Amino acid sequence: MGSVITAGVVNVVNFMDGINGMTGSTAAVWGVATLLSGRADRDALLQVVGAITAGAGVGFLPWNAPTAHLFLGDVGSYLFGALMAAGITHVAATPSKGWVITAPLLPYGLDAAQALVRRWRAGHSLTEAHREHVYQRLVDDHGLSHAQVSAMHAGIASLIAAATRTMRPAAGVASAAALACGYVLLPVIAQTKTFAGQASCDWARNYGAQCGAETL
Repeated sequence: MGSVITAGVVNVVNFMDGINGMTGSTAAVWGVATLLSGRADRDALLQVVGAITAGAGVGFLPWNAPTAHLFLGDVGSYLFGALMAAGITHVAATPSKGWVITAPLLPYGLDAAQALVRRWRAGHSLTEAHREHVYQRLVDDHGLSHAQVSAMHAGIASLIAAATRTMRPAAGVASAAALACGYVLLPVIAQTKTFAGQASCDWARNYGAQCGAETL
């Protein structure tokens, strides 16, 4: 079980390390959540792993965001993935604790999964490099900056971490699932908003009115 968890977490973290600030901010959120969980359960190992991960994530961010002067590369992302996997495998035998530690990474897992599904449905190779992740589509297709997308993801991961720690189990699971699904749907929401705005502009022009920046 431990080897499966480690391989899965390490690879997902590596897949998601594609824009400035993403892995550093996620590591910071996950590390703080794990540290707090370890303190609540008086688990020294979780506290150490959480503190190291959060400290490394926060320490790396000024070098990687908003402008990147350094990159993690495969070795750096594997290190963060291994730290996260170590924390998860440590509590995997206790489902309630395992869920609390794993939940902040739920957007990561869903993002990686939807990218594979999209490529499979399109008949593309699953082993080739691609730009199908949610965070990549938000940057490439919708013009958001690396900092905006990384901050948005970190905020959602933080809300998930808070929900799983403060809510009743069922409510926490439902809230975490809703937030993670909301993250995955962000490109669809952005596309719908763009389409609606364009339709409104087309309607206004048909009646001789100006639209958006045209009024400036």
